Amino acid sequence: HNTNDLNDLFKSIRLNLHTIIDTSNFFIALYNKKTKKLSLPYMVDEKIQISKFPQGKTLTEYIIRNDKPLLLRESDMDELIQRGEVGIVGVPAKVWLGVPLKIGNEFIGAVVVQSYSDPSLYSDEHLETLKFISGQIAMAIEKKRIEEQIITSLKEKETLLKEIHHRVKNNLQIIYSLLNLQSKSITDEKILSIFKESQTRIKSMALIHENLYQSPELSKISFTGYAQRLIKNLYRVYKSDNKKISFKLNVTNIHIAINYAIPLGLIMNELISNSLKYAFPETCSKKAEISITLDHKDKKTIMVVSDNGIGIPENISLKKIKTLGLYLVSILVKDQLNGSIRLFRKRGTKYRICFNDN
Repeated sequence: HNTNDLNDLFKSIRLNLHTIIDTSNFFIALYNKKTKKLSLPYMVDEKIQISKFPQGKTLTEYIIRNDKPLLLRESDMDELIQRGEVGIVGVPAKVWLGVPLKIGNEFIGAVVVQSYSDPSLYSDEHLETLKFISGQIAMAIEKKRIEEQIITSLKEKETLLKEIHHRVKNNLQIIYSLLNLQSKSITDEKILSIFKESQTRIKSMALIHENLYQSPELSKISFTGYAQRLIKNLYRVYKSDNKKISFKLNVTNIHIAINYAIPLGLIMNELISNSLKYAFPETCSKKAEISITLDHKDKKTIMVVSDNGIGIPENISLKKIKTLGLYLVSILVKDQLNGSIRLFRKRGTKYRICFNDN
């Protein structure tokens, strides 16, 4: 039960069996019911070193075909050979003991021990003992095989998901670049602003997929690195040459599930963009500062985005939003996060978003 893989399990079976029966020459063969062939995943032998199980009428194939555990000595094996039941394979043993491994009515293989020198090494008592524990051996092997198949399948799916995230990120980056090229020919400041906003939204989503591609855990991403890169990109897009804006990022070591990461990233993108665009006009003499806090308390995730700028006029309400950016924030909080948003106007502007991410 504590083994790491099949090979480790086979070693453990041999060592445990050795306490009650000689396993100096020991192998486990596994049976594939689709191909009806035997494989040789594990073998310890004084005379033979092979990795591929011989096909044809072997003794192992015989006991599986006849569903019959056998203790055979030289004369018994000679008789089976003369009757054409088995063929001569490898070095003849003085005594051979093999038991089929079954789960219910299905064969999964066989366990075999043999001796090349001592015909009396095994007895009927050893045969009964091996028959008695063969069910446990079969269950242990099948359990480990299923575990390894699941692990392999999960790794394949993980690789596929990573590739999907990588391709989505690349496609979003292509769209971002195309918009950037197109914007170079635009002279209308209003239209150019719309292009920039669209670019930052695409970039925020691309960064999520890039983080997921690089993350060891595909269901969640660490939001600290994401927030840092998002801020850097937005500052590059919207920064004013005449005003230096400092950022305070207080994001605990929090991981956000993928179904919340993209809407939360878009919300952060819109709120920081608004602060960069509107909070600090040239006439504002304050030392410009934008703060982002993300924390997890009492099964809720709380994000606060604030600035110490000129603030939002009292006549602007979140319930009667006309700008696309804040309307998008409101929709994302309500429909995607199933959360709440509050606006505070004291000493600048502060948004508090709260949602349950369980």
